[in-house]
Amino acid sequence: MKRFRDRTLVVAGVLLGVFGVLWLIWKLSNLIFMVFVALFITVAFEPGVHWLEKKGWKRGLAAFVVLFGAILLLFGFVAALTPVFVAQAEELVAKLPTMIESTVTWLNEQFGLDIEVDPEKLASDLGASWQQLGSGLAGGVIAFLNSLGNFFLFTTTTGLFAFFMLAELPKMQRTVLSFMPKESQMQALHVWDVAVEKMGGYIYSRLVLAVIAGGGSWAALQFLGGPFAPAPGAWVGVLSPFVPGVGTYLAVILP
Repeated sequence: MKRFRDRTLVVAGVLLGVFGVLWLIWKLSNLIFMVFVALFITVAFEPGVHWLEKKGWKRGLAAFVVLFGAILLLFGFVAALTPVFVAQAEELVAKLPTMIESTVTWLNEQFGLDIEVDPEKLASDLGASWQQLGSGLAGGVIAFLNSLGNFFLFTTTTGLFAFFMLAELPKMQRTVLSFMPKESQMQALHVWDVAVEKMGGYIYSRLVLAVIAGGGSWAALQFLGGPFAPAPGAWVGVLSPFVPGVGTYLAVILP
């Protein structure tokens, strides 16, 4: 009886401990995800930081320059595309009645239909619909700003984690290796170096492919006289290299 009671207490303690660990992971899921993303960024940017370090730069400064440069490129990309998207959205809204009228005319000619469209009434109805849509969107401004604030907090926290990981990476490596047997330290270090080399090579090769795909798509659409060439070009450049296998097809289909 005593042995059964002891086993019951052990099982209950183990289950309680597992439940506590799972509860803690669930509560810290956002923080764990930030650390995971920061670790991914660290592995991706480590080759660039290491290259600057070999050139005589201090590691902290090299990590700051690499991360700050990546942030500048990201914001520059968004800032360059925003006016294009806004202008093209306005142009699309202005041309939408004409496009619908042309489509209806083509359907009537091809299939012998008798669909009638009043351009003025269509433009008026579309204008009223856009106003209603704008009123509905205005009500969600607070929610949008809240989401934007959460995203800014996430990116800032993740960026700080990534910066400290990049700056203190050698110390982190020595700390982790100190818990391993000496015969396993060289093997673990080799695995880390290979992972960094492969990940860094993958990221930088994807960036080169993004520039080639985006520039080529933009040039082709511009040559063909497409009215919305820059935005689809950027879309293809971003999506096709970074989504394995089906990225190119998604970039063509989704717009």
